[in-house]
Amino acid sequence: MNRDDPLSVTFLITELNTGGAEKNLVRVALALAEQGHAVRVHALYGEGPLAELLRLAAIPCRVWGITGWSQASRLRELAHALRSERPAILHTFLSHANLLGILLGPWLPGTRRVVSHRGWATAYRFPLAELLETALARGARAHTVVNREMLEYWGRKAGPGRVHYIPNGLTDGELHDPSSRPEAAPGLPLRIAASGQFIPRKDWPTLLSALALLRDRGTAFTCTLAGQGPDRPTLERLIRQHRLAGQVKLRDFASPLDPVYSAADLLVTCSCREGCPNVLLESMGWGLPSLASDIPGHRELVDPGRTGFLFRRQDAEELAGLLEMMSRTPSLVRSLGQGAFARARDAFSF
Repeated sequence: MNRDDPLSVTFLITELNTGGAEKNLVRVALALAEQGHAVRVHALYGEGPLAELLRLAAIPCRVWGITGWSQASRLRELAHALRSERPAILHTFLSHANLLGILLGPWLPGTRRVVSHRGWATAYRFPLAELLETALARGARAHTVVNREMLEYWGRKAGPGRVHYIPNGLTDGELHDPSSRPEAAPGLPLRIAASGQFIPRKDWPTLLSALALLRDRGTAFTCTLAGQGPDRPTLERLIRQHRLAGQVKLRDFASPLDPVYSAADLLVTCSCREGCPNVLLESMGWGLPSLASDIPGHRELVDPGRTGFLFRRQDAEELAGLLEMMSRTPSLVRSLGQGAFARARDAFSF
């Protein structure tokens, strides 16, 4: 094949909700389609809001509604569909799609398989996880990762030259210079933003516990939680339990988040696992400092003391202390926000 010939590229992803990996798949698919390549997308789970974006761009997108490995007939249909497409490249995203892509290898002779990793299968601590990771490492032609700790981890498994570090990034249109934003005046409520899917690994209970401590210490604040997902009823219950209804508001993640970022002083994320979280990048692009749990994906983005601070995972007491400090020192919030914007612009924009 000539280097300039159009490629046929099929993407296989676990779902098409508004998460970071899903947004990046859509971004890459749209860019390839604009360049004249033949692009298709398959999602294992139910319909998500990003599927319509692909269809509006005339990119074929099929959602299979496969919710478990027991649905053998649907898995066979998917395998036949991929075989009939005969893509030059099968690029998979997220753990279930990654594993399925490797298992389908014998059905797709001549197809080069690329795996995008956003985490570690062994993080789930299920039997045979290590064996499955080894199969992933050896079964793909190339791997992409979004943080340097993952680069080292998967590089050991896949071998030299097969793992490529491609962090998430922001376009020029997603950069909003904070220099014109007025500095928060002392005594005004601290405006906190938090965004992500309402699922267990985002660890929303730690944030709500920290906010309850902050309230009990007499610090004024407001907090917007922007997201969607199955744990929303649990969050609503915790907000009532902590008596935070007057300070904490839930907002639909599907709506534009620009008003959330532009009206906030800082972002908080308590996640237990991340690759290179878009939420953190987007907030940095708005010039927001961040308080983030100390995990690999956050360490990739947060420069402690320059763009924000890290706190021990699931440590509501430490997080409350950091929030209290930020509330007392608006000048620190501003300087950290300027540092966050500069880091997003200089290291993570394209």
